[in-house]
Amino acid sequence: MAKLEKPMCPDMTKTPIFYIRNRTITTNLQYPDVVVTRDNKSRNFKFISPKIFDGADLSTKQVSVEFVNALGQSDQTIIDNITTNEDDIEFVWTIPGEALVASGNMEFDVCFSGDDYSWHTKPY
Repeated sequence: MAKLEKPMCPDMTKTPIFYIRNRTITTNLQYPDVVVTRDNKSRNFKFISPKIFDGADLSTKQVSVEFVNALGQSDQTIIDNITTNEDDIEFVWTIPGEALVASGNMEFDVCFSGDDYSWHTKPY
């Protein structure tokens, strides 16, 4: 008889990594991440994106994360801690308290913009 494995709770001390492929955001976590209402800048999400998309060098653009909180209020965070290599862009979004004002789902997307250019992922 096979031994059943107990379900494991995800290790919430690990920084979730979100991958941007085409316009879709995916994550390395088996379970959705949990952040707590009224937290402020206590959780980081790391993103990895291709440097070039459809001929545009995204490393030359301003990066922001735009969110809609559980109350339907929207805002954005300009990202300033960005690293690049030959193929990818990596950056970290420190989640602001404005994104976590109420219990419920938060939706976000990533935007690269500049010089009459604007490119968004699909909302996650």
